[in-house]
Amino acid sequence: MKLWIPFNQINLIRHESFNHLGIFQDSDNNLVQDKFQGIHHELIASAKIKRYAQHLNSEIKIGVMLYSDFAYPESSTPEDNFATYQRNQYELYYADVLLRGKYPGYIKRFFKENNITLITDVEDDEILKNTADFMSFSYYNTHLSNASIAYDVNKNSMRNPSLPASPWGWTIDPCGLRYVLNFYWDRWQKPLYITENGIGYFDRVVNGKVDDDGRIDYLATHLKAIGQAIADGVEVKGYYMWSPIDIVSCSSSQMTKRYGLVYVNYDDQGAGDGQRIRKKSFSWFQEVVNTNGESLFADG
Repeated sequence: MKLWIPFNQINLIRHESFNHLGIFQDSDNNLVQDKFQGIHHELIASAKIKRYAQHLNSEIKIGVMLYSDFAYPESSTPEDNFATYQRNQYELYYADVLLRGKYPGYIKRFFKENNITLITDVEDDEILKNTADFMSFSYYNTHLSNASIAYDVNKNSMRNPSLPASPWGWTIDPCGLRYVLNFYWDRWQKPLYITENGIGYFDRVVNGKVDDDGRIDYLATHLKAIGQAIADGVEVKGYYMWSPIDIVSCSSSQMTKRYGLVYVNYDDQGAGDGQRIRKKSFSWFQEVVNTNGESLFADG
């Protein structure tokens, strides 16, 4: 194995503290401070892993992995535009540190203005110079933001009403994937991998079959958007759809919210026989892979 991601979705501190950082939210007196301190330790650990990998085998590549939480400005006002730009910066600083080798000035200002003081070691600055080799991210949707939403590690975005959405309210935005691919490439000039992309649906078995045309449409439009980004000159090295098989959804803790190409016969309480049924999307995706994407354009 030559490609490694030390930390999955390292920027998810807005959504969780224990699962991601081992911090008990209900017993922490300064949760925001401790979250960013925990992230600092993860950033240092990732840079140390890169340093170790270089000495172990020069072919090993170490990557950054973010949850893509990109937002568009809610209006055309300069204030909303800059506030949203700044909000997106804060979601990307983790990758800025690991791909550029140091903390950027904007996040240092944020720490200062929010009384966040990181405890660091004297060698940390030197360790962070062991920068990662590639950028990877999960992409499911996009959001809106504006100047009235101060950056908060718990909430800083809104649903975009102009976009369709999944039954769970996650917006469907294939153009957004092309947008972030171009944005990330311009920002870091490092190879990009989409390590999660998919949609949750209420899939139903009818006469032994699962017809999930909505998932096929979602995946097709997003894969075409990736093709457009590649044509733009973006170095996209890999794509991994989420997920090959139904599992318990992390975001809703349900089996009902199904992402897979293969249906698994369990319900939210764990009842069922575990039977696997290939959905309509299974053979469709298989054909996409076998033709290296050419089948996406078979109908023009």
